[in-house]
Amino acid sequence: MRERALFYLSRMVTEQVKRGEDYRRIKRAICILILAYEEIHDSLRYHNRYWFHDPDSGSLFSKAMEVDTLELPKLLESGDETKLCAWLEFIRATKEEEFDMLAQRDPDISSVVVKLKELSQDERLRELAISREKLAWDIASRERGAEERGRAEGRDEAQRAIARRMLQRARPMSEIMEDTGLSLTELQQIQAEGQSRH
Repeated sequence: MRERALFYLSRMVTEQVKRGEDYRRIKRAICILILAYEEIHDSLRYHNRYWFHDPDSGSLFSKAMEVDTLELPKLLESGDETKLCAWLEFIRATKEEEFDMLAQRDPDISSVVVKLKELSQDERLRELAISREKLAWDIASRERGAEERGRAEGRDEAQRAIARRMLQRARPMSEIMEDTGLSLTELQQIQAEGQSRH
């Protein structure tokens, strides 16, 4: 994670300046890592900020590149009443009661919670609409299938009736097959049914 953060941060800096341009064009690049695990083991603080500095004298070299780590598991250990802490608790929240409690503490979070509930409600309504539409498609598809089966059965029965008449007139099987589209097996079955009735 640390190496990846440095890679992206470096790109944020180098992409600001084109060949031949003044380095003073570089603006501060900040990488913020919101972590669901503990990455910084030598600090109990949930928010740590890193710049270039001399570790011995503490002399700051540059603030042009900054990495901020926000570790959600450490909120319980060193949580406070700051706005940052409230927003991190919002990010970590999973239950509606947690969102409501945070909304009572901060008006900005309250407006986001309201919007989140609206979006959630819209999503439920959208899913309900999709379900209704899918049900309508399924019903229409079943009805079409039933109609098609009914038509096919009707056509099949009509062809079988024609075949019965042709068999009674002793027409050749090849001719009956050609006129009705029925197979030899189907014609033999019709012939056997006719003989069993007599």
